[in-house]
Amino acid sequence: MAKLLPQRASLKTAATVVVVASLLLFGLIAGYSLFVLHSVVQQAEEENLAADRAQASLGVLFIADHQHSLFNRLATVASRPSFSRLLNRGEAPELRAYLASLAGQYGELQSAMLTGPRGRVLIEAPDSRLKGSPEVVLPGGEARDPMQPWVSGAQKAHDGRLLVTLGVPIPGPRGKVSGYLAVRQSNEPWRNFLSHLSARPGRSYYLFDGHGGLLASGPQSFQRLASLAVELRRELGRRPGPLSRIATMTGGGEAFISASAVAGLGWVLVVAQPYDQAMAQAQALSRQVYLFLVLLAGGITFGTLLLLSLYRAQQTVLERTGQEARRLESEVAKRTAELRLANDRLRTLFRDLPDMVYEVDAEGKMTLVNRAVTRLLGYEPQEMVGRLRRDFVLHDDLDKFDEERLRAERGEKMSILALRHLTKDGQTRWLSVHSRGVFGPQGHLVGRRGVARDVTQQVLAERQVRELSRRLIGAQEDERKRLAQDLHDEMGQLLSALKIGLQGEATRRGGGPEMERLIRLTQKVMDRVRALAYNLRPAILDSFGLAAAARDLCEALSEAGLLQVETDIDELPLDLAPEVSLSIYRCLQEALNNVVRHSRSGWAKVELHMGEETLRMVVSDHGRGFDVEAILEGGGAGRSLGLLGIRERMNLLGGRMDLTSSDQGTRLVVEVPLEEAHA
Repeated sequence: MAKLLPQRASLKTAATVVVVASLLLFGLIAGYSLFVLHSVVQQAEEENLAADRAQASLGVLFIADHQHSLFNRLATVASRPSFSRLLNRGEAPELRAYLASLAGQYGELQSAMLTGPRGRVLIEAPDSRLKGSPEVVLPGGEARDPMQPWVSGAQKAHDGRLLVTLGVPIPGPRGKVSGYLAVRQSNEPWRNFLSHLSARPGRSYYLFDGHGGLLASGPQSFQRLASLAVELRRELGRRPGPLSRIATMTGGGEAFISASAVAGLGWVLVVAQPYDQAMAQAQALSRQVYLFLVLLAGGITFGTLLLLSLYRAQQTVLERTGQEARRLESEVAKRTAELRLANDRLRTLFRDLPDMVYEVDAEGKMTLVNRAVTRLLGYEPQEMVGRLRRDFVLHDDLDKFDEERLRAERGEKMSILALRHLTKDGQTRWLSVHSRGVFGPQGHLVGRRGVARDVTQQVLAERQVRELSRRLIGAQEDERKRLAQDLHDEMGQLLSALKIGLQGEATRRGGGPEMERLIRLTQKVMDRVRALAYNLRPAILDSFGLAAAARDLCEALSEAGLLQVETDIDELPLDLAPEVSLSIYRCLQEALNNVVRHSRSGWAKVELHMGEETLRMVVSDHGRGFDVEAILEGGGAGRSLGLLGIRERMNLLGGRMDLTSSDQGTRLVVEVPLEEAHA
């Protein structure tokens, strides 16, 4: 009992120290967080006020520039000698046309007018806009300088729109004013302008005229913000200069509000934004800081209690450790037995798998193989162990085998490779081989593991399908050729005879509109038949070769206005295999048809070159592109069938197709080995 008292005193002292330290830490973190939060909120308020002031200043600069440009235009017109001559002569029709032309130059102007020195409207055009328009009231009364331009307050027209009138004096003899050239301007452009200003959430704009009337607002208007805007506009009238502050709205709540006057017009632009919306991020940060402090307090409290509990649990842990060690020994023995059973199962599965599973060392010698090799190649597993893996591969396929082995040594991703193997009795078997390199702790290759499956029947079936496809394509081309000859020879002759007969009959009867229409219709049918025969089997391909046929196809598309085709085609030998020439031509035909129908590109480029080893064709465009994988998987309807046909033709010739596409355009590349290209 005497030994426990010092231990308890020590525990109490430690607990006191932990609690005091925790409280000090929490106080420091909380004070610093609140200080930073206050600084962030203050900075956010200043940034919002600065942004509103800048927006108001930019807005009034735009409005002033636009209106002063309109004033300058009116002043220029009023000072023209031609305008003065028309005015002096009193030629009302010409003046009305002049005013209509002036009003039509600006979509925002409702009409242009001439007024007397006291503002009475003398002429206004267009007349269709005059009905119901408000009268002109000159601002300033007798105190106004008659030689200065002026702008009226907002007036409501008969259709409910607000109009302002801008006028410039027309100089008269002896320095007097003969009248005013004025235009009525709708508030619609200012509403559009305010609606399209860059706005933060909740920000609204209010444009007041020189008399305090609301000329336009946008992009949204709130009653409480509008009341603040009216108050700030009045204050700006009493105290010139831009104003900006945080104000209290009617009914509660605060808002950022700024105002700036439009120079020379007396107009005022007010920018207002509710405080809550403008400070949403800062308020969210405040909530996060308070939540952080609550969590921190909870965490410190939890940590303090945890430390205290750790002191008390120290002895209990030591006692439990011994018990846990004994339990773990029993668990290890149990897991060892389960692992031994699992190894036996895996060994049995490996031995009885229908596919050949093998392992080779770094030199390529077989170190492990299952019983399936006896069924596949006729060897017993022990006969293959110690021999090179490549010794069982047919000599013609050794290059593919060695290439795949090099890829394994470099750690590249392995592909599934079909190779021919020799059985023990000398037969040939196709095995689909998938292998992977095995690397040691230092990253160097120590061997390979692989699986081989007998795919002889699948390969033979694929060859039969490919031969059937070759025959089917050949039969289609033969049928196209026969149809093209029949159309050209028989239908062409019949239609020519029909046209000649119609022309002779027209000559005997003296012609006529109906006979001319029949002759033109006959010629149109002849052209359609020739085009159909050409598309089925172009004679130029058989007579002059692939290069001439390709150029002719590109020129035909360009002349028809369907596609502007740029060509880069070599002079190709005429002894190309007919199957190769026809396949390349069909690929070109399908590719250009896809460009016309799907790419939305008016330009394409065709390249046809014969290299040292391959015959290569490239078709590219600047179209909208498409998803290549989805198209080749059948998601592109007719276009996918055409591309699949191109790929099938290349497979039959031992060639390849490469297709890439993006929003910058599409590029199709087909290549045929030269040993297939020559007849």
